[in-house]
Amino acid sequence: MKIAGTGTTLIAKALNDRGIPCPSELYRSRGDTRQWKNRGKPCYWTTGKIEAIIRDEKYTGTMVQLKTKLDSVGGKQVSRPKEEWVRVENTHEPVITYPQYIRAVSSLKQQKAAESRKMKNIYYCGCCGRALFNAHYGTIFCKQRSFKTDFDCRDIEINKHDADMAVLASVKREAEIFLDRDKMSRQVIKRNSPLSVSDRINATMRSIEAAQKSWIALYDKYADGKLKREFFLNEKKQYDADMEKMEEELAALRQAQEEEETEQQGSERKADQAMAFLEEEELTEDMKEKLIEKVIVYPGDRIEIVWKFEGHLNN
Repeated sequence: MKIAGTGTTLIAKALNDRGIPCPSELYRSRGDTRQWKNRGKPCYWTTGKIEAIIRDEKYTGTMVQLKTKLDSVGGKQVSRPKEEWVRVENTHEPVITYPQYIRAVSSLKQQKAAESRKMKNIYYCGCCGRALFNAHYGTIFCKQRSFKTDFDCRDIEINKHDADMAVLASVKREAEIFLDRDKMSRQVIKRNSPLSVSDRINATMRSIEAAQKSWIALYDKYADGKLKREFFLNEKKQYDADMEKMEEELAALRQAQEEEETEQQGSERKADQAMAFLEEEELTEDMKEKLIEKVIVYPGDRIEIVWKFEGHLNN
């Protein structure tokens, strides 16, 4: 419902009208005896509960932990920066896909920004560098022209909807470029890697297993008196050296596999984000927050997008 643009108030009302129990009522009906704040009183869906569920990533099948920490021994619990959170994917059956989660959160951000009338301004004058003014009739312009008529800023004016659509088109082009490059990168890696890290790990483990079997056979011969002590000790020294080398190689390969999986998950998440942007029909607050530093407007409706990532597009 949120992806379709329905407000959280209407979603809460619809769930209440349908008689669908909110989480606290559901737990209570199952015999949960915890001390609820409103124990004994009827509970129902509210906008706060809807927003909390929309923002909760666990519904994508991902468990997010270590969101908080103590500010001191015996102190208060405070939020951790998002980069310190521990995310474990595929821990349980997802309710929605990650792209759907992104779109729902983006829609919520859009709603909250509109409600607070604090939608991020990304448009700046290409002459004086000041933020442009958003007029109520849908035009954005530089207010410096109101103070001095001979300023070049007098020519800085553009229809906001047209500008938003142009920026959205550029965002989608960047998303398509990213997806194409990501696909090519995967193909190149696959083509240039005769053996995957997983294959190399398996091969190394087989070599270790074979060496161990050979060592057992060698030891049995020595125990039966078929080998001289000096020969056996030399072979043992070589075996120990070979095993140490293979175990170090195995540890390095496992570390590489872990890093590869982490990188792959990050790449897949970015690809999901790019796919979600391609499905949007308007410029969202999420796009502004994640991708756009600012948009510089020049005379003649020409704009320049300064991206938060490397590079920028001229339109």
